[in-house]
Amino acid sequence: MIKPRALSGFPEYLPAQQLVFNRVLSVIRDTYEAYGFTPIETASVEHQDVLMAKGGEDAELYALTRLNTGPEDRDTELALHFDLSIPLARYVAQHESQLVFPAVADSESLAGRPAAGRSVPGVLSG
Repeated sequence: MIKPRALSGFPEYLPAQQLVFNRVLSVIRDTYEAYGFTPIETASVEHQDVLMAKGGEDAELYALTRLNTGPEDRDTELALHFDLSIPLARYVAQHESQLVFPAVADSESLAGRPAAGRSVPGVLSG
């Protein structure tokens, strides 16, 4: 029998904890939006060649594959990204003509303290 266990690094909250988390995130999003910033959403996975292109060789990558295929079909081109810098850079490069700068990336990971030299976390310079 398989014992149920959560994956390390992937938080799972009980309902009361999730409600608190959602409220905190809502305050952060509302604050960003009050200052004119709009949220963006990027995929949780990227192409492996993009993740490995610059400095990815030293990163810990988790590849995605379908388990119900034959061994010859298990090569994967996708992996979970290890931070938001690559998906954000790809997103901006892909949609540059449709974005207004400065823009902000709205994410749970940007809810912390502003980075050195930035007054608002996640602000991109144009």
